[in-house]
Amino acid sequence: MTVSIKIRSARRDDASALVAMHALSLRRLASGFYEPEVLEAFITQGPMDLVMLDGDRYFVAEANGHILGSGGWSPNVPGYHTSFEQQDTDTGMPSAVVRSLFVHPDAARRGIASALMMRVEAEIRAAGFNTASLHATLSGIPFYRGRGWRGGLPVVVRLPGGHSLVGLSMTKQLMGELKAAA
Repeated sequence: MTVSIKIRSARRDDASALVAMHALSLRRLASGFYEPEVLEAFITQGPMDLVMLDGDRYFVAEANGHILGSGGWSPNVPGYHTSFEQQDTDTGMPSAVVRSLFVHPDAARRGIASALMMRVEAEIRAAGFNTASLHATLSGIPFYRGRGWRGGLPVVVRLPGGHSLVGLSMTKQLMGELKAAA
């Protein structure tokens, strides 16, 4: 049976469902990459900035009224990494930052994250950005590499209790991709 996925802009009233889905996703999909204490500290800190729900740049994928995934973008770097500033090498302007891409573990590997990334990348291109960046968890790196993202420097997120979550800064040229398809 094929389930029809709808991608829509997230709303403020999605917040509690998103927080719960993100925590479940981290606990089940990232557990082979991080110690449980690190994941719990990251969940406590909040892997998503809820301010993202106030604009039209954060999306949910849903089926039958259930949120199966989420992700978005911002022209701003995540609050947990205030010293990071990614530059678009073509324009010298800041690049767009992909934020908080998560999939419900029961819906993993069904194309939901890919559909969300296609929407996010299209929105970033439409906003005129040539380059996008993101901070990938270790569990997400293979997915992003498969979609043409390239790794850069390690990212270390300091967490409560003296824990650290290590990831990878990644970038993707979006405008060249659009021209190549034309």
